[in-house]
Amino acid sequence: MLPIVDTPTIQYIIDEAVKSGIEDIIIVTGRTKRAIEDHFDKAYELETELEKSGKKDMIKVVQDISNMANIYYVRQKEAKGLGHAIHCAKPLSATSRLPFCSATISCARTSRASRR
Repeated sequence: MLPIVDTPTIQYIIDEAVKSGIEDIIIVTGRTKRAIEDHFDKAYELETELEKSGKKDMIKVVQDISNMANIYYVRQKEAKGLGHAIHCAKPLSATSRLPFCSATISCARTSRASRR
């Protein structure tokens, strides 16, 4: 769950996929990746605490994360690379597959002219 500022990288990736019209997302995880599932799940306890604290704007943020898309999880039992991870997701994806990888992060550089 590598964050960029205060948001996990995978959340940015899923947000971009959703903006592109993708509604169903399969995330392939390993045995130590429960935090990913928890992050995109409904957070009743957190919402209750935020409501008690009067932080209604934060409740919406938390709810929006859990409502981003239909997210399904499959476990890759052994870390054998991206191709194997895609293969593990095959039974859940009857149609097409479009892999997104959060292992690489790119930073856009601006030209000197655009910084002026």
